[in-house]
Amino acid sequence: MRIIYRGVYAGFPAAALHTGDLAYATDLLVLFISDGTNWVAYRDYPDYQGEKRGVYTPAEWAAFEGEDITIFGTDAPMDFGESVITTYTVPPGRTLYIVRYSASVRGFLEADNNRFLYIWFRLRDVTGAIVYVSIPANIGVGDNLAIPVVIPENHQLEMRTWNDGTDNCVLEHLVGGYEI
Repeated sequence: MRIIYRGVYAGFPAAALHTGDLAYATDLLVLFISDGTNWVAYRDYPDYQGEKRGVYTPAEWAAFEGEDITIFGTDAPMDFGESVITTYTVPPGRTLYIVRYSASVRGFLEADNNRFLYIWFRLRDVTGAIVYVSIPANIGVGDNLAIPVVIPENHQLEMRTWNDGTDNCVLEHLVGGYEI
């Protein structure tokens, strides 16, 4: 048995179904099996390696398939009001699901760590003109998202972190997730 399709349920193939073909509905988070004519929700999990494994979350499955992605940006030394910008364009035919983000600031020199280390972090879809996160922070900010931020194909993601405190600092940010 193998998964012959992964994607939205409405796009499942209808022709040339073979009994036992598997398909994963990414919009429903459900595994389906073909009875030769129709797609039926799969109620058991195959015992591929001699033990029952259960169901992977979409993020776990993406890591297993090597579709996980981390986008990272950093720059130094940054003065007050300067920012580091990192962009990423989602490839055609793919969708980016962001499940975590973080941003931080630290002094460029050890003596700079005694100053005010404030940042402002923004995560947005430039193409769709949607701001998902816009937040100030002291030293750093981050979150693991229960519901992923979805960036469609050909849209440009932008992460931007401003130095909102003092000069001579290192700004860093990242988003992590998966593409399918």
